[in-house]
Amino acid sequence: MKRNIIIFGLIFSVIFGCFLTPAPEARAVDPITIAILTPIAIKAAQIAAPYVLRGLKNIAIATAKTIPDFIDLLKLPVGVLLMTVGAPFGTFMRGCNYMLHGLAAPFKLTWHVICIPFSIFKVTR
Repeated sequence: MKRNIIIFGLIFSVIFGCFLTPAPEARAVDPITIAILTPIAIKAAQIAAPYVLRGLKNIAIATAKTIPDFIDLLKLPVGVLLMTVGAPFGTFMRGCNYMLHGLAAPFKLTWHVICIPFSIFKVTR
């Protein structure tokens, strides 16, 4: 019993300490240091700029891959309607097709969303 209370207290304190307290503010202590480091920071930003832009472009492409998955996700209720209400009008097979696309869409969407952070380095297609 004592052990459970200690573990619960430890977990609570970690959660409270990490997530519920505000982040510390960054303060510039010495203006001379900032003046000295500014040219170095500008050169580093100029060197990193092409890589950052390429990573942002890859993220935009990977994010655009999720749009068809959202559309396929909406095909599930349409497929159910076509299979039930539209069956007398000959739309049963198209409803089955829409329903299968709609059932697969959450998994494809999850996969594409998980791949977005890795697309910065162009790991995924």
